[in-house]
Amino acid sequence: MGSRVAVVFALLALGCTESAPPRPEVVVSVDTDLPVPLAVSSLRVDLYDENGAWFESADFARPDPRDWPVSFGVWADAAPRRVSVRLRAYPTGQERDYRGEAPHLWGGPMDPAPSENAPRLVEGGADVTPPSAPWALVTVDRLVAIDLAPDAKKEARVTLTGACLGTSAILEKDAQSCVATEKTLEPVAALALGDARDTSPTRAGTWSAEPCDAQPDGAPRVCVAGGATVLGTPDLLSGVEEPALPARTFGLHRYFVDRFEVTVGRFRDALGGGLSPSVMPVANDGPLGTSGNGVCTWSRAPQGREDYALNCVSWATARAFCKFLGGDLPSEAQWEHAATIAGRAKKTRYPWGDDEPSCDQAAFGRADSPTDPGKCLDRPATPPAPAESRNDVTPLGILGLGGGLSEWVIDKAAPYADACFVEGPLVDPRCEPAASDASSTIRGANYILPQMVASTVRFVDARTTRTYPLGFRCAYTEDGP
Repeated sequence: MGSRVAVVFALLALGCTESAPPRPEVVVSVDTDLPVPLAVSSLRVDLYDENGAWFESADFARPDPRDWPVSFGVWADAAPRRVSVRLRAYPTGQERDYRGEAPHLWGGPMDPAPSENAPRLVEGGADVTPPSAPWALVTVDRLVAIDLAPDAKKEARVTLTGACLGTSAILEKDAQSCVATEKTLEPVAALALGDARDTSPTRAGTWSAEPCDAQPDGAPRVCVAGGATVLGTPDLLSGVEEPALPARTFGLHRYFVDRFEVTVGRFRDALGGGLSPSVMPVANDGPLGTSGNGVCTWSRAPQGREDYALNCVSWATARAFCKFLGGDLPSEAQWEHAATIAGRAKKTRYPWGDDEPSCDQAAFGRADSPTDPGKCLDRPATPPAPAESRNDVTPLGILGLGGGLSEWVIDKAAPYADACFVEGPLVDPRCEPAASDASSTIRGANYILPQMVASTVRFVDARTTRTYPLGFRCAYTEDGP
């Protein structure tokens, strides 16, 4: 290069007020509309010259919403000069070893192999290539061009939007990247430059945001605000019957969910109102017990447990009940969001937070296995009374997501690497069930499991199963009576 192009990374990103060098310069402010730190906590910046050569890279940890927008300056000894700037916003730790460019293309492999001709970053003859790169599916990847003008200091602002999650920039001659439309690449254009810095506050957390109106205390349906969510976990030990990885960032529209699991009394009222399921729950016309039909809460006539959660109910019957009331079973994303994220700034392990549960926290651990002794064997191994879930509560006041009964969700049993998740929409993801699907996913621990499990754990069972540790709740697009 005949003249020098550089970037003042640390100076402006840390908010220093020293004057910038008196040379052609553009100050770039980078914002995001994804929530920080839930979905974004780092920003990777890479610079390329007009010939496509990679000449600078920096990574900024920005886990506080107050850190955004992030600003840096790009300057040159001479102008005019065009510089390409690649901006990648991603969750810290969600990286892969760098072995070359591996752009994610929709309809292609979830984790494509890197190209054989790996670009390298060389400074002063030394290879200083970063050892890792953000994992594409959880990254917003934007490529912009900056035209440095003679004797001018300009300002520009770029917003990295959740709509571009998973759409990798293409760094070839006809460079393209996502701007604002889901799964869509556009030719890279020069940034519009101004003379004054945009001082508007960060947009962090506004992607897909749909707030809730005020609700009366104790409303039977809880409003869950729309916004970004993280489905799954990178924890390799999270898998039980179905892996909970790869973790992905999605959006959710606002929805409502039952505060409590569906009870015997609610189901009986629906029957009286015209619900006619093809298969009834298993009936227990005697007292609750620990074997046979005695573990089921439903009875043909009231037996004094109308406020107990309904169990021994099939997936089809559970779904028929929800649809009868104008809702449906929640998706995995809706269930997990309510249990781990809704009402919080970060994802937690359990509905109440990250603290390990005690036997007074939730109904669990009341049976054991040869390899896993139950934690709460002093508690009765019968379906728990409603009061036993009073401390198993989320910040929004949703009860019983941690223990009590495990719960049916609408999705068919499929790994998160399945095309229905990988290639599905970025907002309201689900693996739509088909009549031929024999199994569905189950979420949440239950009173029989020896130990509490994290709320990201996924179980699987046959849809025809009517078993005692399994119940359900409903989700709705609107509030109801």
